[in-house]
Amino acid sequence: METKELITPEMLWTVILNTYMDSINELRSNLSNHDEYDNLVRLKKELLDSGLSGTENYRIVLQKLEKVKKTYDNEEAFRFLTQLKHIYPDSIVLPYRELYKILDKYNLEMAPIDYYKNIIPSENIEKMIEVNKTYKNYNIHPVSLSHIDSVTITSDIDCSEIVKLFSRIPYILENQPTTFRINENISGSLANHVTLYVIPSSKYSYDKDSWTIIAPSDDIKEQCIINVETYKEREARYRVQDPLVGKFCKYGFIIFSKWGEEANIQELNNWISKKWQSE
Repeated sequence: METKELITPEMLWTVILNTYMDSINELRSNLSNHDEYDNLVRLKKELLDSGLSGTENYRIVLQKLEKVKKTYDNEEAFRFLTQLKHIYPDSIVLPYRELYKILDKYNLEMAPIDYYKNIIPSENIEKMIEVNKTYKNYNIHPVSLSHIDSVTITSDIDCSEIVKLFSRIPYILENQPTTFRINENISGSLANHVTLYVIPSSKYSYDKDSWTIIAPSDDIKEQCIINVETYKEREARYRVQDPLVGKFCKYGFIIFSKWGEEANIQELNNWISKKWQSE
């Protein structure tokens, strides 16, 4: 068995902050020409309304629109993150594409706050109450998710990556069918022919008032039962000890509060604030 390595809160928080700043810098470097996007959208509508959707002109407009859409989405995301930083200066957003990597590497799980076994410090309770008083007043691009009670994976191939994914993030979109197939690679290693049968929780449906915790697996009550007919792997490679709490949004997971040793890393917290202001 692989030896567990103790990861200090400072190391984990440094990874989170660096990931956050990398995502900001990536968005900033790929901002779109807003006028170009708006003009293409207008032209597309005019051609469509004029019965010219079958023309070569319309096809070219669609091609150009597809090219600039990604950069336009970057602009929307950057604008959102900028507004969020003004409203909640201490918040950090972890992009979903990086979130799972961090959870898996440091043996962390996401769960509804009720699944946390330990007592939440009073100062963090106060912070969470303060956030919830104002959070619902802002358009913070909420996502509708359902917590999962169980998932059954049927496949003839190695499903360890799927098992780890649901072990770390036991949520699906609220309108996601309870039976579905995976038709694209996960972590570059899985092909088709994987069927999932999901049973959403009747108790926990994520909304604006909900809190989700990121904590070491040992501090989370058993939440998602995973049944697999082939291979199951859930071996911890690293250990960290302190939780983070936040909320889901369109662009990632917003971290609003942390406790334990992470909360005392003032130099890193000051660094991220100054870094943001200086950009």
